[in-house]
This record gives sequence, C-alpha cells and structure tokens, in this order.
Amino acid sequence: MLTFFKKTFALLFGLAVLGGVLYASYWLLKSAARFIKSLDASVSGDVITMSGAIMVAAISVVLGQYLKSRYEIRADLRERKIEVYDEFLRELFNRLTSNSDKDDDGEEVDEELVKFLQNWQRKMVLRGGDKVLLSYIDWKQKLSGADADSVFSTDDLIKSIRKDIGHSNKGLGLGFFTHFWLRHSTLFLAAAKNNPKITLAELAELEAQLESNDT
Repeated sequence: MLTFFKKTFALLFGLAVLGGVLYASYWLLKSAARFIKSLDASVSGDVITMSGAIMVAAISVVLGQYLKSRYEIRADLRERKIEVYDEFLRELFNRLTSNSDKDDDGEEVDEELVKFLQNWQRKMVLRGGDKVLLSYIDWKQKLSGADADSVFSTDDLIKSIRKDIGHSNKGLGLGFFTHFWLRHSTLFLAAAKNNPKITLAELAELEAQLESNDT
C-alpha cells in the first residue's frame, strides 16, 4: 500500500512539474519574443533554433517521467488485481471441483463461503474492475439457482476477470470454462442449448443415463 501511495504522489508531482514547465515555457517564450525582436535577422534565427531545441528537450524529459509514473501505477494496480482475483478463483475452484459440496452439517460450508465473500468483497471495492464488479453481482444473484443460468454466470465472471487483467478471451465460446469443473461439460452445453433453464439436478439425471448406457 505504501508503494502505491508513493507512485501516486510521484504521478501528481509529475503533473505539477509539467504544469509548471508549461507555464514557465509560456513566460519564457513571451519574453524571448520581445528579446528577439530587438536583434537582427541572422542572430534571431539562431536564438529561435537553440531555444526550440532546449524547450523540446525539457518537455520530453518531463513528459517521459509522467508517462513512466502512470505506467508504474497501472502495473502495480494490475498486480494487486491479480492477487484479489486469484484468491477468489482458488476458493471457487476448490468448491466447484470438490467431490462433496457439503459436509455432515451442510450449513457450515455455506457460512464459510459467506464469510469468505464478505472479506473478499471489501478488496473488490478497492481493486476490482467495473465490469468484473457487475459480473460478480450477477453471479451472486444467480448463485443459488442451481441451474444453467448460475453455471453460465460463473463462466461470464471468469471471463470478465481475465479481460480485466489483459486477456482477450478470443475464441472462448459460451460456457467455455465449464470444461474446467463439470465432469460432463459437453453434455451440459448441448442440453442447455435445447433447454436454457435446465437444472443441475436434471443434468445429473442425464449424466446417470449416459453412464448407464456406457456400461
């Protein structure tokens, strides 16, 4: 956090310096114009050329420092976003790929998830991208649905996270990330295409039928 504030201060300082340089440049140019008018043509041409070169060099240095500070702040924010997103995805995939979603006391797992999300949401308010926040709200509202909508909203949330850290998601079709946690993801995608409201219980029946046919 201290590093972030230092880089923010560096950016603001760079902007202040840039503003000062621009104001000083205006004043110098105005003063130089008056001075040059008092010189003959040959001397005034050399003065203009030299002054222009000095001015371009000064502006280039200040602008370079400003752009560098801006890049460092963005890079630092991206790293912090990745930490927050990774924390969420680790918890999400642990639950999605778990052999059992609930223990003997089913409510205990739900309480743990709620507690995790409460702490995680605080970090998201500070570091989450706008579209990720919207996708997260949609996912949270559909989480208890146990149907195709909840599955696809999870897929959308993962894609929003990837896009926010620089990935394009090009070629990753609808429900792509279901392949990472559903045992019969291809069956689910085909069933959801025919029945967009299919529930996970209905999917389990289709999976059972598929496995019985295989045996």
